[in-house]
Amino acid sequence: MNLSELRERFTAFVSTVAIRVETFGRDPAAVLIAEPELFELAAVTIPGQPAMFAMYVETALERRRPIEQLADQFVAGWLRQIAIDEGRRSLASLS
Repeated sequence: MNLSELRERFTAFVSTVAIRVETFGRDPAAVLIAEPELFELAAVTIPGQPAMFAMYVETALERRRPIEQLADQFVAGWLRQIAIDEGRRSLASLS
């Protein structure tokens, strides 16, 4: 796979994740941070905080893993991290 194809797949991956993020009522522009040069996508889990979830997808893209599957994996991980971060905030507020 050449670099151009890899970049196209990364762009498709980011777009697919953005659509999924919107289904959870979040603005992809406020949540997602794409680093195309590194084939990395990061996401904010708590608004106003730094990105706490990231995924490097170059190898998966090279191996032609389905974009939909990668997007589902990213969103599932992001949602898990949101639950963890919200739990930590709740515990901290009890102290």
